Amino acid sequence: MPLDQRQKVSPPTGVDIKSLKDFASIIQYAFDDLFQDAHIHSLRTTAPSASDGEVGDIFLVELSGVGYIYAKLPTLGWKRVALS
Repeated sequence: MPLDQRQKVSPPTGVDIKSLKDFASIIQYAFDDLFQDAHIHSLRTTAPSASDGEVGDIFLVELSGVGYIYAKLPTLGWKRVALS
């Protein structure tokens, strides 16, 4: 999951003032990225290994019909809670 935007958002320039096309497209790309990160959550069927993901990642996992949320922490590695 990206923690930064793909392009820097700068104030419109004198050339951009007339159409704002470039400025608006950069803003739209940033919103698209945010929407994707906030709304796409795949469901895994295996627990993450120690080498999977990065600190701060969250995975949804279903094991034997039970749902879990796994979160990777800096000093503890993967920790999970069962969903009921």
